[in-house]
Amino acid sequence: MNWNKQYLTRIGCEAAYALLEENKESFLFAIEIGGIIDEVISLLNKLSIENINYQHLLPLFRITNFSNFEQRKILVEKGILKGLSKTFSSENDLVVSFSVFMASRILNGIGQLKGEGKQNPLFQELESDGTLTKLVEIFLTDKFDDIFVKVYSACSIGRIFKATQLPVEFGFQKPTHQFLQKNFFIR
Repeated sequence: MNWNKQYLTRIGCEAAYALLEENKESFLFAIEIGGIIDEVISLLNKLSIENINYQHLLPLFRITNFSNFEQRKILVEKGILKGLSKTFSSENDLVVSFSVFMASRILNGIGQLKGEGKQNPLFQELESDGTLTKLVEIFLTDKFDDIFVKVYSACSIGRIFKATQLPVEFGFQKPTHQFLQKNFFIR
């Protein structure tokens, strides 16, 4: 994709973000069939990982941060997790930070809809498509400067394993203990 198209897609995503900002009433229109969110998800799936930057994620960030659980379920049905899983492989700290935050919010919403003590319905899908593995790798790596990458990847993993025991192979015993000693507030 040439730099003109890259620039235009970034500007388009920033405009979509601005339209959604402090305008929750627009969320229903944004997530309807053929709405702006369909276009942003499609864009994420088309762009190479090297060409995705945080501006492309802004509309999705806005809607996942301020949407209700039912709206997050619609986002999952539209394929948002596939696009986010792709961005977990980015070398850009900000892209990964935005992505793991959104994944955490979405997984929380889906888990809450299922109810207390019940497994997240996305568990097997995220395990088989490699999303879970990517989140574990993000959590265990030291390559990101942003501590919230670790915080929200840990939250995402926990929300995937809701009501299910974590596998011993993940090796979370020591890193989790060290991580939790830092007294972070996780929302």
